[in-house]
Amino acid sequence: QQLSRVGGMSGSVGSGNLVPAVPLPPPPPPLPLPDIVKQECQRLTDGLLLFEPSTTMRQGQPSSVFARLTKNPEGGDIKQGLEGSDFVIEKESVSCEVSVVLSQQEQDAFTITPLPEGRKDDQLLKKNQFQQWDWRVTPRKHETLHLLLYVTPMLYVEGIGERLIRNPQQPRVITVAPDYLYACTQFLKDNWAIIGGLLTAVIIPLLLWFRIAIVEWIKNHVSKKKQYGFAPVSPRDRR
Repeated sequence: QQLSRVGGMSGSVGSGNLVPAVPLPPPPPPLPLPDIVKQECQRLTDGLLLFEPSTTMRQGQPSSVFARLTKNPEGGDIKQGLEGSDFVIEKESVSCEVSVVLSQQEQDAFTITPLPEGRKDDQLLKKNQFQQWDWRVTPRKHETLHLLLYVTPMLYVEGIGERLIRNPQQPRVITVAPDYLYACTQFLKDNWAIIGGLLTAVIIPLLLWFRIAIVEWIKNHVSKKKQYGFAPVSPRDRR
């Protein structure tokens, strides 16, 4: 019989005494799936996916990204509470339970947090109702980046155990463009002292020099016209 040494214990078991090792119990078997779940999850059905294929974000600033999924091929109320036309609705194969995951195409491009924190990726789809997945996304680079939206329906297959099998689909690509106007404004704000010094030392004197040069050119041009008789005649000279 396997023994283990237990030290530093008080009570009837003294330090250095040998006691039999207690084996860990085996993990419980998975719960059998209800028959209604088996029937609903044995085949893929046509549903609809709603998401934004493109958006604008600021580096270091968190933004919200969401996706909606429904088993209703007619859409139902999947657009409930949404305004504008920045989102698209596409056909998607679904089952009774679907996993929706948001990932990134470029390495270390985003910090992605499911909302609420700790939320599971797998959700049950009810007939004529939509489910929504939300994430908080923070870009870590100032450039055009891409998010990947994975929709994976779960299927029950007879003969492989009482569990659902994932059926992965091709991801949707969400293009994230940087906010150039905000970046320019932030650059001017952060570097205004340098820009102001350049304006004072270089640009303003250069503009003054151009002004003087233009005035001199106009004077020379008028004097040449007078010299060759092309100067305009004043009303007094006409009389």
